Amino acid sequence: MTYQFGHIMTLSRKGTGATPPVGKVMLEAARIDGNAPHVANPKPPDLLFGMDPMAALEFHDQRIAALGKKRGRGAGLRHDSHTMAAAVFSFPCKPPEVNSEYYIGLRDDSMAWFKAEIEALGGEVLGAVQHTDEAYLHIHVYGMNLNDPKLNAKMLHRGHVAAIAAKRQGRNPTADYKAAMRGWQNSYSEVAGRYGLTKIGPGRRRLSRSQHQIEIAEAARQADRIFEIDQKQIALQQREIELQAAKDRAENAYAIANERTQELQAISTGIRAWVVDELDDNAAFTPSVSKPRRAQIVSAITPARGTVIALIRKIGATAMSFVDDIWRSAYRQEVLQAADTIDEATSDKLPGPGES
Repeated sequence: MTYQFGHIMTLSRKGTGATPPVGKVMLEAARIDGNAPHVANPKPPDLLFGMDPMAALEFHDQRIAALGKKRGRGAGLRHDSHTMAAAVFSFPCKPPEVNSEYYIGLRDDSMAWFKAEIEALGGEVLGAVQHTDEAYLHIHVYGMNLNDPKLNAKMLHRGHVAAIAAKRQGRNPTADYKAAMRGWQNSYSEVAGRYGLTKIGPGRRRLSRSQHQIEIAEAARQADRIFEIDQKQIALQQREIELQAAKDRAENAYAIANERTQELQAISTGIRAWVVDELDDNAAFTPSVSKPRRAQIVSAITPARGTVIALIRKIGATAMSFVDDIWRSAYRQEVLQAADTIDEATSDKLPGPGES
């Protein structure tokens, strides 16, 4: 028997130290000139179903652009948002075996398994291509999370889904990520196993001991590379979660402070309207106030209307308790000073998160 090989990753437009940009991956899959330097004689890929890599990339970019327009004010997705899920499956078959019953069965069943996997997580597979220009036949399959408002492809990756859940529950996500990806490989082995493939052991082809040792070494190198990539993705995922949490806290604090500022400004407006007799002691408009001015006052006190009305009625009741007009006038001046204090405290524009 020989080894199964399947690997999934999620990609962003910007790329990271762990993963290349989505454009680079799709250009390589399409065998666009200069994008497959590891291949001695690149050949155009065979489209197995759906969109070819370039059509899928164009569709991907259009969906992101449309999302930015929908959200408005240029608030599109960040370039480091993961918006494409891509997988590669390599098979122990050489190019001359491309039409063999064994290869076609293994290839098609692998694609069907991956399609079911992505759809079970809410995604959609856009297409798949086959490469026949390297030592062994392999396929690239790619999809998107089109039902997610942010097109979050990480939700199509078992490892990332598990890591996110672990982080939210206060656990170290590394163990959960590894366990989820072992489950992914175990699930795929139910397909690969039907074709004589295992995760370990000698190959289906009859190899000499030296050939088998070479394959073991290569498999180990591939595993190390994949593990290194996955570890970098976990670290980046942790950092993204921490940064998002900090951003959420800042935005929440800003919203609360801004709401309080608006309430205080509404109170100041109401107090001043009472001081100049635009509002009476019962918080009702006096006859001399014009309709435009009434609308202006109503709009200004709306953020704290109930509080303003209750406060003016309380102030009015206190003012009415003074029989002497001198004392009543002095009380009005004290109330006006309170409004001045509020205005001084809220006169500057409250900076938003990230502003200074």
